[in-house]
Amino acid sequence: FCVYANVGSGTKFGLLKVLLEKMNEVYFMCRTCKTYHDAGYRWCYVHLEKTGIVTKGERVSVDDVFQVTEYWDCGDLTDENSLRFQDQLRQIAEFLEKHKAHEITYNEDQSFMWKEGQYDWMDEEEDPEKADLSPRYFVERLGITQWQDVVEYLNCKVLETRPFWFVFDDERTDAKHKFEELTKR
Repeated sequence: FCVYANVGSGTKFGLLKVLLEKMNEVYFMCRTCKTYHDAGYRWCYVHLEKTGIVTKGERVSVDDVFQVTEYWDCGDLTDENSLRFQDQLRQIAEFLEKHKAHEITYNEDQSFMWKEGQYDWMDEEEDPEKADLSPRYFVERLGITQWQDVVEYLNCKVLETRPFWFVFDDERTDAKHKFEELTKR
C-alpha cells in the first residue's frame, strides 16, 4: 500500500522521503478502557503527526482529528488495499467517537503496553486476522471462555502470526492466568 499525499513542497522527493523513513506502527489508545486501535501507519503520520495534529505520547483532541479531511478522505480508491484502508478508517472513527470522553493518547509501536500491564490492553480491530490477539481479545471480542479453545485457535495459525506470548512458555503462562482471571468475572 502506497500513501499518496502532499508533503512539504508537494514534490515527489518529499513524498518519497516520507515513504522511506523508518517508522513503527502508530496507535490511538484509550487509557481509560485500556484499548487501542491502529491509527493508520504512514497515512496517520503524514496527515496527523507531521502536521502537528497529534504528538507521540500526548493526549489527542478527537475534534481536531475529525477536522482533518485529508486523513479521512482517501479519494475514489477502488483497489482491494484501498477498500481495506477505508474500512480501517471507519473503525478508527468509531474508536475515536466511542472513547471521545476518555483519555485518548497517540504513540508508536506497543511500548505503552509494556509499561502498563501488557495483558490489560486490548486491540479494538474487528478482524481477528489483523488484530493483536490478547487474552482480553479472546474473551471480550471472540467470546471464548475456555483456555483450551484459545490453544486450539492459535495452534491452527502459522507460527509467524501467533502472538509472542503464545510462543514462549513463561509468557503463555502469564497470558493464561490473565485469561482465567477475565473469565471468572
